[in-house]
Amino acid sequence: CGPPLRVRVPYTPAMQPGDRVAEFTITGSLGVGDQGEFFVAETASPVEGSATTVVLKVGPATGNFTRLVQEIETFSRVRHPHLMRLFGAGQHEDLFWFSMEWCEQGPVDLLDLAGSERLRAVADAAEGAQALHDAGLAHRNVRPRNGYLRAEGTAVLADLSRVLVGGTEMTDLSSPNALGYLDPALLTADHAGPATDVFSLAATAHHLVTGTHLWPGIDPTQVLMSVRRVLREAPMVRRDACPSGVADLVA
Repeated sequence: CGPPLRVRVPYTPAMQPGDRVAEFTITGSLGVGDQGEFFVAETASPVEGSATTVVLKVGPATGNFTRLVQEIETFSRVRHPHLMRLFGAGQHEDLFWFSMEWCEQGPVDLLDLAGSERLRAVADAAEGAQALHDAGLAHRNVRPRNGYLRAEGTAVLADLSRVLVGGTEMTDLSSPNALGYLDPALLTADHAGPATDVFSLAATAHHLVTGTHLWPGIDPTQVLMSVRRVLREAPMVRRDACPSGVADLVA
């Protein structure tokens, strides 16, 4: 019998463009993350010298507060050129927020990039993951939407909300979109570590290069059905469209 599964629907703040959170003005949404929603926001006071556009993660000041604090602690503990930079954090009314680096080109999976550029972005993300591994941590949520491209073309690994949360006794599926990139071993009580992140990196590369999941047609919104497929079916590797080194990591 594997570990119990915990499924949580992420909280989504009712924020619209033009709304303010502390000194930030919301300009658009980047989508829902594990513990809140990601926004693009502007500030009149530059952060870290020159940045006036930031990624703002907003969540409730109760309930998920501990996980948000843990994410900030991870950002503070590990600094690396290929991990998204943290600028600041605070509380606004009943919301908790923290601001991060805005990577102008956006999420890698939404960009029109050549296959080699996509693989380069995954290689950059792998360096960020290695920095976490060197600090004794595992990311546990590597997937295409968590890789962002800076203006000059380098990529960063984002969303550290699952790094310091949980343990080997529980598989945390508060981010169902991780299914399809999550090492199946994590659904059967294995330890999260460098090897499970490497699988996720390879699964991410496979999807970015081939356009298909390792489990084609998987629907992360159907969590139990997706988990059943991942546990019962071997990954379907598109060796005809995927570099052999990547294919070997997920086969």
